[in-house]
Formats: sequence, structure tokens, C-alpha cells
Amino acid sequence: MSQDAYNMNSYFRCKRIFILTTLIFCIVFTANNFVFAQDCGPDSICPAIKGSVTDIIGNLIDFLLTIALIICPLMIVIGGFFFITAAGDPAKANKGRQIMLYALIGLVIILISKGLVAAVQKAVGAA
Repeated sequence: MSQDAYNMNSYFRCKRIFILTTLIFCIVFTANNFVFAQDCGPDSICPAIKGSVTDIIGNLIDFLLTIALIICPLMIVIGGFFFITAAGDPAKANKGRQIMLYALIGLVIILISKGLVAAVQKAVGAA
């Protein structure tokens, strides 16, 4: 086996291990967000969605915010991985910078949108 083939095989092995570790990390630390069990008695019917429309929208926004707050740091790590492994290739380094930049911009937009929704709800008197 040539040295280049060995390096490529090692690179893809490391990449698979990184992706698998990240996936396991996300599953383990976000498993509590996906439990929707309700405590209902044997004679009662549990509604699928309880609360007012603003409560439902608020819960949906909180759920999407949780997912986004998991994905954004993950994308920053992936962008950093591209940047570090560029090995002098300006195209790969630029790709890594763009991934990190867009992840940070997305994170800022998500946080601003959460604050904007809270401000509108407070102004309307819904919160």
C-alpha cells in the first residue's frame, strides 16, 4: 500500500470516527428533549396538544431553538476541521471559514429571532 493510499484511508477512518462520535454525543445529550410522555389516567383522553395558540407557538420555537443550538456549534466544529485539515489548500481553508462564518451568522439570527418573538409577545400582552 502506498503512502498516499494509507493517508487517505486514515483520513476517512478519522472522519468516520469523528462523525460517529458527534452523532452519539448529540443523541445522548438531547434525548431528554424528545420525550413527550403525558400522565393520563385510564379513563381520560389525553389531547395531543394542550394550551393556547401562543403556548403552542412558544413550545415550537423553543424546540427549534434547541435543535439549532445543537447544530450551530457542530457546524463550527466541522468548519474548524475543514480549516485545520486544509494543509495549505486555500479552497479548503476558505470553505472552513465560510462554514464557521455562516454557522455564527445563523446562531446570531436564531438568538435575535427568539428575543424578537419574546418582545412582540410582551408588547401584545400575550406573555
